[in-house]
Amino acid sequence: MKIVVLDAASLGDDLDLHPLRSMGEVTVYPVTSPDEVASRIEGANTVILNKIRLNESNLSQNQSVRQICIAATGFDNVDVAYCR
Repeated sequence: MKIVVLDAASLGDDLDLHPLRSMGEVTVYPVTSPDEVASRIEGANTVILNKIRLNESNLSQNQSVRQICIAATGFDNVDVAYCR
């Protein structure tokens, strides 16, 4: 499984993401700009994010994404209609 964390810096300095490594290949980006999202989630099965926006423009290029984990309250940053 390929796991990508798009905006780890927004999750706080004291969060240990190392346990994710037992679940697969993990790539952690401190910050991701909107124009980097599509290329960074390429081939990922799981995307973990906080404030990054996921929508048709970046998800349609990445059919491998099966799970989106939002480390925040609310989910208005993800196009749920497209994900369905």
